[in-house]
Amino acid sequence: MNIKLIVAYAIGIVALIFVVQNLETVQVNFLLWTLQMPRALMLFFVFLAGAVTAWLVATLKRSERRPH
Repeated sequence: MNIKLIVAYAIGIVALIFVVQNLETVQVNFLLWTLQMPRALMLFFVFLAGAVTAWLVATLKRSERRPH
């Protein structure tokens, strides 16, 4: 079996365990908004926001280094 496939299955199993263990609903307050969602979904959105922010910063830094 391919090592990449084994790693992908392992990551998928760990992610599934994480989601199953974090299904309880949590309340999130941000400025004037109040949201209720499963903890796993909230953590996914936080991770996604961090990934997008890191990608934007990297893109801006890369564009600053290029000569115009």
